[in-house]
Parts: sequence; structure tokens; C-alpha cells
Amino acid sequence: EYADLYNNSIERPLVVDHMAFGYLAQDLNLKQESITQGHLGEDVSPKAIISIINTIQANGIQVVYKDLESNENLFKIIQDETNVQVETLHTLEMINPKDYHSYLDMMRFNLEALAKELRHDWN
Repeated sequence: EYADLYNNSIERPLVVDHMAFGYLAQDLNLKQESITQGHLGEDVSPKAIISIINTIQANGIQVVYKDLESNENLFKIIQDETNVQVETLHTLEMINPKDYHSYLDMMRFNLEALAKELRHDWN
């Protein structure tokens, strides 16, 4: 369904809150940049916040991604500093079965969320 959009993308940063989306980034020719530099629940230093803000600004990133357990205050800071849109990506660990009928429904939701960044003009 989304092959044309992803096949035509150049490698660019995919800014996420933690390292759970590496497989997806690789499949879509994106370079995962993790805000926490590790895994969900890790503290984020001011240096790491500045670094990710610089990455967002240097690459013209329009959308960053969090999951359902992300630190809302952290994303508010990043959004205030960069004016990015914040979207949610779902992981199997944190999905509510009432929200999706199947794994494929969840993946379609994630692919559509990622497409919001890929549709931006990168020239």
C-alpha cells in the first residue's frame, strides 16, 4: 500500500523517543534518531535534548514520533523549540486490543503516521 512513498524516500532521520523502531526505520530507508539514546523510561539529559533539537532543525524535520508511554513534557519542550508535529507510533507491548482489530491494522496506522513526515518536501 505504501511502497511508492517509501521506495522513493532518501535516507533521513526518523526522530523517535526510544530505539524500538529500528526495524521499521531500516525497512523504510530511514535513520532512527532516538531522543533517549536508548530505551523507553531512560532519563534524558539537557545535552541530549539540545542534540535532538539541533538534528530536527538541521534536517528540516516536520514530524517526531512518540509512543503511548512517552514523556509528554519532553515532547512539549521539543515541540515548543522546533514547531514540529508530534505523532504516535504503536508498539505491540503498549497496544490496547480494543483499538485495533489486528496487527495489520496497527501497522497501517504506524505507516500512515510515518508517511506524514515522508510527504514533506525535502529539497
